Amino acid sequence: MSYKTYSFIVKEENNVSDLKKEIIDNFKFHNVREIYTPFKGVVCQTHESYKSLPFEKFSGNIFKNQDEVKEYFENYTENHLIQFSKKYPDNKFAFIEVDCLGGKCFSEGYIIKDGERIFAKEPHHSSHMLLLNNIEPDYKSWFFYPFTRTFFKDKGGINGEIIDFSMAGVWMAINSEFGNDNNYEISFSENEMQFLNESKFELYFMKITDERIKVMGTLYSIEKENIDFVKNLIEEAFSGMKYFFSLDNFETGENITIKTINENTLNEVIAKSYRMTAFNVRPFNFVSPSQTKSKSDSGEKKSTFSRLINKLLGK
Repeated sequence: MSYKTYSFIVKEENNVSDLKKEIIDNFKFHNVREIYTPFKGVVCQTHESYKSLPFEKFSGNIFKNQDEVKEYFENYTENHLIQFSKKYPDNKFAFIEVDCLGGKCFSEGYIIKDGERIFAKEPHHSSHMLLLNNIEPDYKSWFFYPFTRTFFKDKGGINGEIIDFSMAGVWMAINSEFGNDNNYEISFSENEMQFLNESKFELYFMKITDERIKVMGTLYSIEKENIDFVKNLIEEAFSGMKYFFSLDNFETGENITIKTINENTLNEVIAKSYRMTAFNVRPFNFVSPSQTKSKSDSGEKKSTFSRLINKLLGK
């Protein structure tokens, strides 16, 4: 299943609350959230699937039929953003379309300033980097939280990199420490792994190359106790490895960085794309249940395997 979003991102240091309220008032039925990392601002996003939502479901009887829903979500964001940007002539607005299928992603878009398009990028797996760099010159990373599927409902996120260590080695480190603990679920294949505690966190590991593992995750609680717990877990589980992890509170902007690699090495790693090849060309050979435990054996809720497949394929 394709995962396609349309977003605009604006950097704002001082009047974020006022800008956010103005965006909410002007872009009905969009997801709007303040962001703190990698820069301070606001993101506004809609999804391709919204065009198929029944027109009767929208509050205020704003739509009279399904064609109006389709027209609104196909054209309103782009068309209205041009006029809206004139209210903030000193700000740049990055309009970015992201399309992912089976893990393979492309992006395209342009920069609007005071009603004018001043910079554009054609579809490419790294176009969003150049667009975001245009509004924030220090921007370097291919990974961007607002383009993850659950950003608008997550309380906090985890962004990490492990280098010069094999996926099997990472699994062994985690499994030896937590494999017999009923509070955790671990699913593992040659190229992917999920590590989950249903009340505290979720970590997803993706093998990019033999020398690089990308790590993404969710903080289910942003209480200090939970963040300290995850921080200590990372330091203990990955002791002796070369890594970088950022624990980010989406509500307050607080951030904890845990790393054993220097800034130059990190910048070289995070700038490289990892969504050029679809995951579904890779085999999903997960280990047997006897090797890796799952708490969801009853069938009353999805197994870890099912959740991971759905996450990867966008279901």
